[in-house]
Amino acid sequence: MSHIPVLMVPVLKTFRKRTVTTFFDGTLGLGGHAAALLGQHPELQTYIGVDKDERALAIAIAATTVNDTTTLNTRRGCYGDVTPTLQRDALLGSPARLSGALLDLGVSSLQLDDGARGFSHSRYGALDMRMDDSLGMTAADVVQTYSEAALVRVLGLYGDVRKPRRLARSLVAARGAAPLRTTTQLVAALERHLPREPKGRRRELAKVFQSLRIAVNAELEVLRGALPPLAALLERGGALAVISFHSGEDRIVKHTFAELAAGSGGELLVATKRPVVADEAEREANPRSRSAKLRVLERRS
Repeated sequence: MSHIPVLMVPVLKTFRKRTVTTFFDGTLGLGGHAAALLGQHPELQTYIGVDKDERALAIAIAATTVNDTTTLNTRRGCYGDVTPTLQRDALLGSPARLSGALLDLGVSSLQLDDGARGFSHSRYGALDMRMDDSLGMTAADVVQTYSEAALVRVLGLYGDVRKPRRLARSLVAARGAAPLRTTTQLVAALERHLPREPKGRRRELAKVFQSLRIAVNAELEVLRGALPPLAALLERGGALAVISFHSGEDRIVKHTFAELAAGSGGELLVATKRPVVADEAEREANPRSRSAKLRVLERRS
């Protein structure tokens, strides 16, 4: 299993000239960004890593090395649920403050590569798509129980698919004949409305699966709620970096950062007037980076 952290160089550059003693990694994943940040900042005292995925968390813990003066504190859960508890976490001191924070949104290579979890349209598996597979509804629940209007909204808003009404109608018709419980059943239900050209077909299927995954994990709602409290915890000179992969995510980050900066009396600044994107070399080496956008909010020193 290969794992290439996205936008590693820009992330490290964001924090390079800052003194970082406390850091919150809300989407720890396989620990790629964590390992690099810990290596770049020997002054780190507390690194808090959070992830919904129990398997990813175990891999990240095993792969992450800390020095004698750094505490690695890992938690299984959603960064949106954990963020409020940081305000009363003794590890961050009193009052609680963060030197930096990072959210690397979207799905991980670990989840995509495990066909049984249903994240990939090119692999057979149950329509699950839960990042925390112990909680909540599955993608099968969405396609089986959502109304046609609700499916249109999910496909259009979360996936930017070309024909959300046709696709939603096709799903409703297919589930009326037989339950849609696997990735292959879902693909078959959509087949007649997909582009015939292979690349276009794959792109449209990826958007459908993305839309269902976002709905299952309430990703946009979690993001919208987590940004203000994270920004409030930044110490002077601290920064919050967010990597997004979907236009809906990026809009939330862009607008929320702008609103927070405007209402801060000059305390908070948007450090990225335009989002940072992968250069040509990274796009070639890691196709997942092609849609990645990095935005940074900082508190004035």
